[in-house]
Amino acid sequence: ANFLRQWSESLYGPDQRRALEAIGEEIENVRAAWQWAIDQERIEALNQLLMPLFDFYDIRGWLREGREALKTTVAHLRQLPSTPELLPTFGKALARQGHFYFRLGQYQEAIPLLREGLALFRKLDHPREVVMLLNMLGRIAYRRGEYQEAAVYCQESIELCRRIDYKWGMVNALETLGHCATDQGDYDTARGYHQQGLDIAREVGDWRAIASLLNGLGYTGWRLGEYEAATGYCQESLQIFREIGDRWGTVMALKNLGNIAGDEGDNQQALVWYAEGLTVSRTIGFRWGEAALLNNQGNIALIEGDYHLAKQLCTQSVATWREIGYQYGIAGSLETLGNVAISLAEYDEARACFHEALETAVAIDAVPMILEIFVGVARLCARVGDLAEALRLLAYVNKHAALDQEGKNKTLIAWDELWAQASPEVRAYVQAENDQLQMQDVLTAVLAKLT
Repeated sequence: ANFLRQWSESLYGPDQRRALEAIGEEIENVRAAWQWAIDQERIEALNQLLMPLFDFYDIRGWLREGREALKTTVAHLRQLPSTPELLPTFGKALARQGHFYFRLGQYQEAIPLLREGLALFRKLDHPREVVMLLNMLGRIAYRRGEYQEAAVYCQESIELCRRIDYKWGMVNALETLGHCATDQGDYDTARGYHQQGLDIAREVGDWRAIASLLNGLGYTGWRLGEYEAATGYCQESLQIFREIGDRWGTVMALKNLGNIAGDEGDNQQALVWYAEGLTVSRTIGFRWGEAALLNNQGNIALIEGDYHLAKQLCTQSVATWREIGYQYGIAGSLETLGNVAISLAEYDEARACFHEALETAVAIDAVPMILEIFVGVARLCARVGDLAEALRLLAYVNKHAALDQEGKNKTLIAWDELWAQASPEVRAYVQAENDQLQMQDVLTAVLAKLT
């Protein structure tokens, strides 16, 4: 316990790398000390060991070992009398068990644990633990596409952090708000949240948070087509994640670098990034990363004309997203599957994929995703002979403010191909109709067409 306490504070500051290395060298002794404290019911020792051991498991990506260690601990502590000494330690173990379930994409298991912990720490008046739990519940709400709920959790967290001057907690909440804004197409707001969080992370010297927020800025830059700047952010992020041994973060940076390379036309480099990320995801049990990277590999296979491989990869991706419950991911992989089905001339399958993808994206108000699905539907309309409707959809999408750069690229390629085929009458119809279109009208028409 004394050894871990010595390094505990360093896990959140400039000496983070040294602390991780030191704990890693002594991990067998740390495990033995942890088990001894559980067996002997030494609550004070458990409390001293809990946070640094949790941080080590989390940063190193030992997610399954962390989950099992906390699961055993929580089960044992539940059987003990609820004394004032026990309750804070029990609550911390409960919250961190929920955290590992979240990291592994097991949201249904995570949520009740986190809510139980939140209720307990509100009652005990432990504001830092309340912040941690609000942030975790906010991040899960974001992952599930429940953006308004995520914002409620994060704003409460930020207000509490300001009252108690807890900068580390504020960084996490700002990052989640940035991700929510990006997924909803509000890129300026997203960048503001990420930059604000990055400034605070640099101030306190939290390398992990710095890397994560750099990656968030890179992701937003990619969505805006600012590839050079985005690459710089993500490369710096990847370097830090690798230096501190954060494999979860490494996957996120690799995914973004692959996305940028793919959009710049370097499919082979994209596949290199994706393959490394997929290997790491499977090694640490990171299901979210696995699902995202399978879909991204499927996108490359689609571009390169290997439609059966694309279908196989994206089908696996959808199945994994469904297990996790990540609605944005489900919509995105179904959109890819719809485009694969068009290429295979499986038009009924394409309609079914786009219909479910669109309903899912609408339910979570993911406007950029809705626009991407519209592009796929336009391709389908063109294939089945409805050129006017295809062009009408593309014209609407192309002038929408929430369209990201990837969507613009797809839209312009499809537009140039189809506009060249259109008669003067069709062109006149499209230009006249496009001035009057509203999102709800387009949604209603598209869903009716897909039914």
